[in-house]
Amino acid sequence: MENLTHAGCIVFRADKKKKRYLIISSSEDKHWVLPKGHIKVKKGESTQAAALRELEEEAGLKGEIIPHPISLQTYTKKDENIVVQYFVVRMTGETKPKENRTLKWVSEEKAMEKLSFVEARQAFQEALEIMRRLS
Repeated sequence: MENLTHAGCIVFRADKKKKRYLIISSSEDKHWVLPKGHIKVKKGESTQAAALRELEEEAGLKGEIIPHPISLQTYTKKDENIVVQYFVVRMTGETKPKENRTLKWVSEEKAMEKLSFVEARQAFQEALEIMRRLS
């Protein structure tokens, strides 16, 4: 198995009987992405803890992980092999973000249309299937 490098979240909230999904602007503000970032392995951070930390830092949101893992997403960025474990996360509250990102709560169709990268769309699609099985 490849070494996990990043953890991320597919975040949802119920909005008048419809689920809404979080997408955020990338750090360069050029793309729409899912909250994710490096796992602090040297500090002994778990993958779940990293995903929730990134959600707080990037979006200023707190959440609860739904215990159904999504398959690993892999890609290469600037010669670095990225291996991401995404989690389905139910939003539970708000806090102050550390980063200045734009947040959008969108329908599943809009999220699939707006997400800039294939790996994010694949993880999102898989999360939707998990949520359908659970509801």
